[in-house]
Amino acid sequence: NDKHLSSFIDKYDTILVADVVAVPYEQAYHDLLYTLKYLLKPLGKIYLCYQQRHTSENTFFNLFYQQFHVVEIDQNELHPDFRNTNTQVQVRPIKLYIATNNHNSNSTNGRDAVENVKN
Repeated sequence: NDKHLSSFIDKYDTILVADVVAVPYEQAYHDLLYTLKYLLKPLGKIYLCYQQRHTSENTFFNLFYQQFHVVEIDQNELHPDFRNTNTQVQVRPIKLYIATNNHNSNSTNGRDAVENVKN
């Protein structure tokens, strides 16, 4: 709701998001996306780290991809500690997404997104 968000004077160049897409919060997905959109500067970036726990979380990502230009970073781009390379233990991989406002991104792949982040 804009009334609560209007107390934020500034918008942000960078927003870090981790473990907010969880099954108990499914009813809050629209509010979460609205808040991210509201707080992000036009040329800002959202870094979302995520580990899938339930298929219902796909609802969030369907909406996320509609409202932002989203790039999922390839597992090979992640630090080795976060890659899903252990074949003896089945662990859900950690995923990293970089999102920008739809109208401001020309990046089409993970490598471009990573390079743009470094610059």
